[in-house]
Amino acid sequence: MLKKLFKHEWHSFYFVPTLAFIIFAVISILLDVSIFTPVWDSENPFFLLFDIMIIMVYYFGIIAIVLIPQIICVVRFYKNLFTDEGYLMFTLPVKTSDLLNAKLLVSFTWQLISYGAVFISLGTLGIALINRLSDSVQEFFRDFIEFFEELGDAIVETLCVPSWTFVLWLILIILVSNLLNILYYYTCICLGQLFNKHKILGAIGVYFGLNIVTQFLSRLILLPIIMMEDIDVTAGLVITLGLLLLLVFTGICIGMYYLCSHIMKNKLNLE
Repeated sequence: MLKKLFKHEWHSFYFVPTLAFIIFAVISILLDVSIFTPVWDSENPFFLLFDIMIIMVYYFGIIAIVLIPQIICVVRFYKNLFTDEGYLMFTLPVKTSDLLNAKLLVSFTWQLISYGAVFISLGTLGIALINRLSDSVQEFFRDFIEFFEELGDAIVETLCVPSWTFVLWLILIILVSNLLNILYYYTCICLGQLFNKHKILGAIGVYFGLNIVTQFLSRLILLPIIMMEDIDVTAGLVITLGLLLLLVFTGICIGMYYLCSHIMKNKLNLE
């Protein structure tokens, strides 16, 4: 049944993000192509205006394709489960956890797609810039390889860990942070719907309240790290702190997931 719910949620979710990605891809291609034209070397006011406009559109395009899946994720979760549609959804012969899992998996996948689209776009932009600054194809590939070699050396020198360890940790943090971000919204909506009236305002209030709490806790966790200015940075210390941060994020995800599941199963308060 989870597979069917996932498929239905995917078909209901995909249209707007896909359209946004297509538009962003066109903007990204126009920016990359324009880099190889004399437009960027011209002092003509019209071309300067074009440069500024396309950069601004590209910047806001990045923001849009990251935010659009998140907005749809929040709207669909609230509308499908905690409004009149919820009377139908919760009468389906499925587990409450399946309803939550289907929406979580679709939202998680689309947010990863949005991050991947931004990464690919910035990567192609970087390649275009390096190619423009290089005098030949051979120099381009040499500059491209040297850039990543210098980046790896900087990671090793700064963090005292192999670059592959940092990349692996970064990927795990992105995955867990992405999941945490979705569950954060879901938790606010679930707690907000416990209010008898003004549930949306309640969810917004919970959002800001949780923000204050998480900001305080994050500063509390980072306080010992800030106080370790005179301590030598070692690979063991970096790995320990990285794993600790990963475990904290994972623990919060698990807690929020079970809180949402518990409220949906035992504390449902539909409009």
